[in-house]
Amino acid sequence: MVTGGGNNGLMNYVNNGHADVLDGSKRYGVIPKIMRNLNVHHLKIAEKNLIWSDDVHSRIQKFYELSDNIVVLPGGFGTTHELMDCLVLSQFGVIKKHIYLLNIEGFWDALIAQFKHMVSNNVLQQKHLDHLNVATSLQELIQHLTSEREFNLAQGFTDGHWKENPQN
Repeated sequence: MVTGGGNNGLMNYVNNGHADVLDGSKRYGVIPKIMRNLNVHHLKIAEKNLIWSDDVHSRIQKFYELSDNIVVLPGGFGTTHELMDCLVLSQFGVIKKHIYLLNIEGFWDALIAQFKHMVSNNVLQQKHLDHLNVATSLQELIQHLTSEREFNLAQGFTDGHWKENPQN
């Protein structure tokens, strides 16, 4: 499990929950170096598994390297920035990971509506938005993560995913 490594907010709960059921050998936290002296890192993440990134861009890159899937929980500017980065890199085919948005109690409804508005105004193709999987409950998210269903990860320029008609 890879998180922002923090000891507050939802990250704290996720790290605590993971610590309660699994050993910490596969628990990683990626935190910008600028925060190192603020003691915001979660104490149940082993020191050897704390990764201090130079900046937010290298932090996000490390997330991609370490994770199999990307799960976005309700959050603020940082979380929204990370989601957008994931979606753009998925759209371009730079990363090929499943992206899940946990939309508990409609937290992300306005953003999802904006994405649909972008599709209806032809500034975003539906096939690119389709790479965002929305779960409205923890149970639904777990079902997505553990399902055997195939998910088309054809993305980017090399996969011809940008062509209007992929047959041409």
